Amino acid sequence: MKESHSDADVAGIFEKCWKELLKEYETRRLFNVYCSEADIQLHFASKLLGSLRFPTCVYVEFPISFDVGDFMISRMNLGKPRRKRKKGEGIIADIVIMGGHEIIPSIFAEIKYGPLIWNYLPILQAVEGKLTKERKEDVKEALLKTIERLRSWEEYGPSQSVVYDHLKNVDKIIRLIKDFEEWGNGPVYAYYCVINEIYPKLGQLMEDELHKHNAPDEIRLRFHHNSVRSWLEDQLSKL
Repeated sequence: MKESHSDADVAGIFEKCWKELLKEYETRRLFNVYCSEADIQLHFASKLLGSLRFPTCVYVEFPISFDVGDFMISRMNLGKPRRKRKKGEGIIADIVIMGGHEIIPSIFAEIKYGPLIWNYLPILQAVEGKLTKERKEDVKEALLKTIERLRSWEEYGPSQSVVYDHLKNVDKIIRLIKDFEEWGNGPVYAYYCVINEIYPKLGQLMEDELHKHNAPDEIRLRFHHNSVRSWLEDQLSKL
């Protein structure tokens, strides 16, 4: 049987796969490939599976109890943690990387996806001259309204509740990491992987919030703003 990756290897592969997904994102987004967080999760997990060497495993929608003892007992006795628990007793991690014979995860990650809800096909058709004059004018009018709305949202910025929603349970996750590391032999990383198309300042606000909580280095924010407004303005200039 092949040996599992080291913790450093796993973290490096995780980072590499996330960067690959982001590199593909902008082009694929125009084809409505990503309609939800689950789609981002699927494509990311696929990249991880293609890069990690068995028996290092990739899990999705993986329950993690804030009670590390309970988590480890379930893992040892059942092979998997209990899913049914009271609200606030744990999280359902979007992505978990863990050796198949290990009890403690190397990485667990939360994926947050905030897309602008829009069908890009009419815009592309208008730019390519495939729409009637009347339909093209409708597209231009919709573009102008959407661009203005995005400008105002960017200027105002996300509310504090939006920031908090992207960092749910951060205090408990900080404690969870420390507890895992007390039981294990190496670092455990918790990632917040965020793609947002509306608020370019969200990433900095999240960083500020993590700093307020004295988050350790094992908690890592990977924020990507895909500027839909810039793309829409570029398309409008072509009409």
